[in-house]
Amino acid sequence: MAFTERDRTPDPRRMLRAYEAAATTLRLIADRPVPGPAARDVFVSHEALLMDYESPLTREDSRSRRAYAGSGHLLWAGERTREPEGRTSRSCPGSPTRSP
Repeated sequence: MAFTERDRTPDPRRMLRAYEAAATTLRLIADRPVPGPAARDVFVSHEALLMDYESPLTREDSRSRRAYAGSGHLLWAGERTREPEGRTSRSCPGSPTRSP
C-alpha cells in the first residue's frame, strides 16, 4: 500500500473488514484447545488513532459509571496522537503525553 494522503484517508468499510478479521482471529485463538484449564484469556491492545471510530465502541460500566473501551483491553496514545490536551489523551488517561 502506498503512503499517499488518499491511501491514508479513513475508510469505514476497510475499518469494518479489519474489525471482523480481528474478531475472527480472537475467536480462533480463544477456542484453540490447549492443555490445562478450558478457558484462555486473550487480551487486545492498539493505538487509539481515530477517535471517531473508538467513540462508538466506548461503553459505560453500570456500577462505576466509568467509561471503558470496547475495542481493546489497553488503548494508548502514541507518537501520532499524544497531544497533552488532545481528544485521544483525554480518552486514554494512562498514556504518556510527553517525550521521556
